[in-house]
Amino acid sequence: MKHLLLSAITAVLFATPAVWGQDPVQDDAGFMTEEQYFNFEESAVEMDVQAQQAEDDKAPWGATCYARNARGQWFQARAWRARQAQNMAMQKCYRVSRVCRPMGCR
Repeated sequence: MKHLLLSAITAVLFATPAVWGQDPVQDDAGFMTEEQYFNFEESAVEMDVQAQQAEDDKAPWGATCYARNARGQWFQARAWRARQAQNMAMQKCYRVSRVCRPMGCR
């Protein structure tokens, strides 16, 4: 009986992924590819711009939007509307680099 209990405990311990140094929540299949990450990021920024447009009437100073290029340089633009500010920030970025990403508005 004691041997059976010890073997059952040993089997349960070594069957868990934590014993082998693997996180059961994060396996390789759960990670996003770089393309999926950037698509997700753009959709999140799009939602941020839409939310900012709804609040444009509350902010008399307008919106400040940001863009970033592949080298890590940041570009900022201000306008009365979030969409206009985002487009201006992207245009500033495109003057310097071909690869630019919108980074949201405030």
